[in-house]
Amino acid sequence: KLMTEWRGLPPPSSSDPLPKGEFRGHMHFLAMNAAVKCTMNLLWRGTIFTAEGKAKTIVNLFGSKEEGSVSYSETSTIDGKSCVRVDFEDRFYEGRYRSDGVLLDIVTFRDKSKFASTGNISDIHTLKRAR
Repeated sequence: KLMTEWRGLPPPSSSDPLPKGEFRGHMHFLAMNAAVKCTMNLLWRGTIFTAEGKAKTIVNLFGSKEEGSVSYSETSTIDGKSCVRVDFEDRFYEGRYRSDGVLLDIVTFRDKSKFASTGNISDIHTLKRAR
């Protein structure tokens, strides 16, 4: 359902601002068992987007552990239309905004052997600005 919704969202333009600030979220998993889903949602809290074009994950108990870069992409791997892209070492997010301001991100792993049954997509995030 969320994948269909994502494809129907209006693609951003290069003049749209990139996300900034703290976004809290929830992971909607495609290919994991219930125990892993529950654990990951307890640990992962969201993403902080900085004015310098960086993204930091928010993880309970560990603080913000990993850092990626945020950019505008003219071509998503999902449908060939533009998106907000967040690149981490092992994966990337491709995001679009819903009308309620929620950023819907599709998470794809670079390692082609991971999540092969879902096209290397592990989950879809819903991220809402926290402050």
